Amino acid sequence: MTDPLSTLLSRVAAEAPDLPLRFVRELLSVGERKVALEILCDNLADLEITLSPETRRALAARCQDLGVAPGYVSESIDGPP
Repeated sequence: MTDPLSTLLSRVAAEAPDLPLRFVRELLSVGERKVALEILCDNLADLEITLSPETRRALAARCQDLGVAPGYVSESIDGPP
């Protein structure tokens, strides 16, 4: 069974190929799921990358599931579809 967070990260990578994801993947590999999502959200906001509405919703849901502070779900993730 595929990990939903890994699937989500693959979707993000496909939509934002220039987004640096190496550190995020390393964090996931050692079980730091919440920190990985916080850094992913920061990178998306810093680089002003807008994902598809479906991917933004999935990312916001994963953040909520893992208890990521709402402030990390930035305008570039939570913006209008």
